[in-house]
Amino acid sequence: MIESREPAPDPKAAFAGAPFVVLLVISGGLNQFTANTLKSLRRVGVPPQSICLFCSAAAKPEIEPLFPVLGPSKLLVLEDVVESREPANGEAYSDYGTADFGRFTFNKWKAIQWLMEAGAKQVIYTDVDIAWRRNPIPLLLSIAKVFDVALQTECQPTFPPHFCTGFMSLRNSPFTHALLQSLVKVHMTMLKAKPEIHDQQVFNALVSRNLKLMKNIFPLSEAVFPNGLLARFFTRQDPELGKLFDARIQHAIFHANFTVGLDNKRKMLEITGNWLP
Repeated sequence: MIESREPAPDPKAAFAGAPFVVLLVISGGLNQFTANTLKSLRRVGVPPQSICLFCSAAAKPEIEPLFPVLGPSKLLVLEDVVESREPANGEAYSDYGTADFGRFTFNKWKAIQWLMEAGAKQVIYTDVDIAWRRNPIPLLLSIAKVFDVALQTECQPTFPPHFCTGFMSLRNSPFTHALLQSLVKVHMTMLKAKPEIHDQQVFNALVSRNLKLMKNIFPLSEAVFPNGLLARFFTRQDPELGKLFDARIQHAIFHANFTVGLDNKRKMLEITGNWLP
């Protein structure tokens, strides 16, 4: 007797028509940071079913125990779903500026492409050294009515702004598809000459070469979406000065970048009150 088997469900079906998906792309060694970001997403009310994690096969055993935190979130293995000539690697965390770090960040573009091909209308990417403090999704969806892409920026006195690809919002549009195709192509080419090149350098290089792209890219407020250079927003209080204000900055996220190494990142998150119990 021949047993009939149901075809395996298409993993893309879960994202077809989703108004937004919050995306994390994770290597090994980041389970505690991943848990912290997921707790912060839950704290600000992001629906678990709107969260998608892409991890390397090597990282999956570390990430699966987080499912009590994830709820009905989706966990996908990069090697299973992302067609790429660049292996996912990601067996362990690699510090910023290393070749392993650069190669792994290439998978970010492929994961975003995959979700858009699946039919997600908006992809909001977040690094796992980021804690969400208030829900910025309504703001990001409003920005997407005019701009295809919005990114965190890094307090540099330059034009174009120095974009940070650790926090991005991308609308599923012809512009975004073309931009992602260019990023994949340029990143692959640059990796051959400079193995440590990473996604953020590739993005900023592409924009600098073609400033017309800026018409479709929105720089997010550095006060509302602060990075590590602005950590003092969270640690220095002047009671007298505070009495003069009739409003306060509503920080949406805090990104513990501008420091290298997991110990330093955790310390920065702890000092700024963004490491959750």
